[in-house]
Order: sequence, then structure tokens, then C-alpha cells
Amino acid sequence: MLDYTADELSDFSRLIADALRCPSKPERLIRAAATVLPFQAALCVINRRHQAPIYLCDTYPDADAKQAVQRYVSSTYLINPVYNAFLAGLDSGLYRMRDLAPDQWEDNFPPVNTQMNLDKAEEIGYLTHGWPARMEELVMLSRVSEHAMAEISFAQPLSAGGFSEATIQRFQALLPIFAFAMESVSAAAIEQLSQPDSLTVQLEAFASDVLSPRENEVIQLVLKGHSGKSICSALEIAMPTQKSHRKNAYTKLGINNQQELFSMFLQWKHKQELS
Repeated sequence: MLDYTADELSDFSRLIADALRCPSKPERLIRAAATVLPFQAALCVINRRHQAPIYLCDTYPDADAKQAVQRYVSSTYLINPVYNAFLAGLDSGLYRMRDLAPDQWEDNFPPVNTQMNLDKAEEIGYLTHGWPARMEELVMLSRVSEHAMAEISFAQPLSAGGFSEATIQRFQALLPIFAFAMESVSAAAIEQLSQPDSLTVQLEAFASDVLSPRENEVIQLVLKGHSGKSICSALEIAMPTQKSHRKNAYTKLGINNQQELFSMFLQWKHKQELS
């Protein structure tokens, strides 16, 4: 039986409408899906060509799994079957993860790195550290642009039977409206990311009339909480150079340490917001 009950359709429609009214809340898409699709957890990202995915939200419950999600977004996505199928021109649709992973596909990739373990018992042959084991994934993909594709990956324990063909066929009936909502939410997220947030604008403006461009870059990173080593990496400069820029900036600002820098920025920020 592939039909939905009136209550299921009502709940699904209400939550899809909520997602469309508030596209900045992608978790509402997952809530909508939960009314018509059984799953334990879900992850929503936007895949981009030759760039790390844009993380939108997830419903993984424990800290290890959430850290694994961030490891995936920052590194292990590179060998993920979904990402590679996207690069190869995969169309929008609903897919089993295992169908996107060719036999022995992992042999085409470098050996295991510090973020993952090869595991033949897993659906795709490896497991990102911290990711729940023995899960089956069902992936909903919707193209947002030529270079971006939205993804929601639904996970269900193999011990619970994973996703049956009947379940998948049932969900297929609602894919058009669900895909439309995914496209809207993802387009809004991409648009928001393209706009500088107010804090970024304030950091760039702070002391810009006093500091040199390079000193300003260093101070911005200090205010964002970067360590000296991290600043060197971000700006591709040596540690002595970083220390020199920071010392010169402190002298120009009339301060002696990072604590005084934070205090000065917060006072300046407060005045800017009042003006």
C-alpha cells in the first residue's frame, strides 16, 4: 500500500509550508520528511564542485556523531560516493547510497587517512571516525545550480531493516514538492553565505584607518580567536612576521595584549551600534 493517510499528508504539507516560509531553517525539511519516511537521523548539506560542502543541519544525537559530520564536511566528503557521483553529473532524485558506490570503488582512492577507517562491513566500505556503524543511507538530491546540489542523507540502522523498496516507492510520490522545498532552502542558504555578516563588516572596519592592510588582517584573525600558528597558516606568513605585525598593531592602538584588544573592539563595536 503506497497511499498516505490524511494525517500524514496534512503534517507533511504543514511542515513543508513552514520550510518554504522560513528557508533559513533547513531542519524543517527533515521534520517534514519524518512524517512520511522512517529514519533514525539525517544530514543536510549543499554539495559544491571542488569545494567542501556547505553544512546546513543534522539530527545525529550524540557528540561523536556530530564530530563525525564535521569531519565529513571538512575532509572525507572527497571520497564519498554522493560527492563523486555529483561531480560526474548525477541527476536529481532519490538514491540508495550503496547504488552510488561501484564495486571496489575504494580501491581508486588513497589509503585510509586519520579521519576514517576502511570497513568492508559498511555500506560504502569505510566509516568516518565517530559515525554510527551499520547504517543504511537513502539520499535525496536536488540540483540548485550548475555547480551546487542540495542533499539530505537519511540513515536507518541495518538492524531495523534499512529502507525497503516499498518505503522508497512511497516516498517517491512526494519527491516533487520535497525537491522544490529543498531547492528553495538551499538557494536561500547560498544567498545568505554570499552576503557578509555584520560582525565580518565590523571586524574589517575596526581600526582600518590606523593599521596597515596586513596588520588589519592579523588583528581580525586575533579577534576571531585564531592562534599565532593559525594566523600564519591563514595568511601564509612566518611566525616572526606574524608577531611583528601584531606588535606593531598593538603599538598603534595603544594597547599591550590580546585582552585589551578585545576590550577595545567591544567598546568600539558598541559605539558603532549606537550611532
